Amino acid sequence: MRLTMARGTRAFRLPEEPHSRFIEDEQGEVWVVQQVHPVDGEYEVLCRHATRIEQRLYAREKEEQKSQAAG
Repeated sequence: MRLTMARGTRAFRLPEEPHSRFIEDEQGEVWVVQQVHPVDGEYEVLCRHATRIEQRLYAREKEEQKSQAAG
């Protein structure tokens, strides 16, 4: 579920607590987790847009997860 927030921020409702400090949305945009609040058995995750450097870090983290899963 998407909630509209101030410009450059976004809130997600997730069934479980995020395992990374990054979230990729349905359009492929990368967001950085700022706060996590439990709400009615779900988690409301407040995020901001990732910078280019953070996007590269996310891509590296994603590649490491793939290589660990394959190996």
